[in-house]
Amino acid sequence: SAETGRSKADLNREAAEIMKELISIPRTFWLDVMGAFNRFLINLGYDSQMVIDQERLQRVRQMARENPAALLWTHKTHVDGFAIHSALLENDFPAPHLMGGVNMAFGGLGYMARRAGGIFIRRSFQDDPLYKMILRQYIGYLLEKRFPLTWAFEGTRSRVGKLMPPRYGILKYVIEAAHTNKSENLHIIPIAINYDLIGDVGDYASEQTGQTKQPESLRWFIGYLRGLRQPMGRIYLDVGDPVVLPVAPDPEDKIVLQKIAFQVGVE
Repeated sequence: SAETGRSKADLNREAAEIMKELISIPRTFWLDVMGAFNRFLINLGYDSQMVIDQERLQRVRQMARENPAALLWTHKTHVDGFAIHSALLENDFPAPHLMGGVNMAFGGLGYMARRAGGIFIRRSFQDDPLYKMILRQYIGYLLEKRFPLTWAFEGTRSRVGKLMPPRYGILKYVIEAAHTNKSENLHIIPIAINYDLIGDVGDYASEQTGQTKQPESLRWFIGYLRGLRQPMGRIYLDVGDPVVLPVAPDPEDKIVLQKIAFQVGVE
């Protein structure tokens, strides 16, 4: 209030709206529904069993149970988020909180995902100190309670299959929350998701010819599901060695932040 000149009552009203939009309230019923939906979506075009090193995955599960953890995955297709969420749910991880853009919070998908650990973040909030403060406090709370956070390391889908440069936004907020709360041994766990084939190639080709990218909507999503109904082989999920931060560094140190992101990319 002192910094912005706005009354506390006005800020409280806006904060309530932000929290309603941002905060996920997982429920057992909806976690089960989301798990069934994940499996339905994957089975449209891919083999029912993902190729995963189970021994390595169980070690990661133990890390996530005992330490604040962030699982960062590569991004090639819209299936990625559903695949990682399915893998975590089906392998008895603590309820994962999957973070993504608010553009994916459309229709019934947004309703279901918010009740199954989905966190939808605004695409831009650089000039909104209240939103930043709430997001920082919320991430700190989840780290403290040992709920693993997970998101796409690159921020957007790779059009060529190669790892793209990292986006620092969410990573910076996680490190800042860990720094503020004095969280120890933050485990940043890199995950590579690969496919025999992906269903997004047609979209990529259209964009290269100059067509505008379709905005995400319920109608678009139904069309996307139809496009998955073709044999596309298997999904491969590989887990790298964790990048462990015994003490979270100052998040304003851009060089340190870049070094952490580069190390995650290497792993």
